[in-house]
Amino acid sequence: MADSLLEEVDQALRADRAGALWSTYRKPLYAIAAALVLGTAANSAWQSYREAKGGALLLKLTQAQKLMDAGKSGDAAKAFGDVAASASGEFKDLALVWQSRALVQSGKMDDAVNALKTAATGGHNLWADIACLRLAGLDAASAEGCLSAKANSPLAATRAQWAAANLWAKGDVAGAKAALEAMIADKNTSADTAARLTQWLTLMNTPKS
Repeated sequence: MADSLLEEVDQALRADRAGALWSTYRKPLYAIAAALVLGTAANSAWQSYREAKGGALLLKLTQAQKLMDAGKSGDAAKAFGDVAASASGEFKDLALVWQSRALVQSGKMDDAVNALKTAATGGHNLWADIACLRLAGLDAASAEGCLSAKANSPLAATRAQWAAANLWAKGDVAGAKAALEAMIADKNTSADTAARLTQWLTLMNTPKS
């Protein structure tokens, strides 16, 4: 699904339909990106938390997840909030990310956005980055600050790419191009990523037909 969506984004750039397509597919693309990271990072992250916290907060988090799995999203949101209130640092951000999911299921979108905003600005860690990506999927305007933040965090490069995409969608073509050029020139950008960004930049520079 992610590949097909990204392919359509490229096609839309060529047809000068990027703004409309980004509006249509922004949420699922962010959701896919965040879900992939959640799936690959959860096991190792939770193991470190178990060792550091003695399992107490992790147990509470697991109980809150069971409530959400049982369809009790309101109770789950409160339980995740209690964990976040008792935690600090990366674990707090993790709990807030899960709380936002429960709040979305409860239909409390404003509260979900606020939870993600708190997590996205909580520190320079994996869960803060995930919160930022999820926030962008719910409310792009609220995510502008964290997407463009210069913090050296695990998903800083991913945030920067979505920030450039947001600039393009808003009609700031010059800003989007400058952001892509900066990422391509960055020595820390991988060869594969630089090649993809160069392709996007070339498409942006292609004269309209």
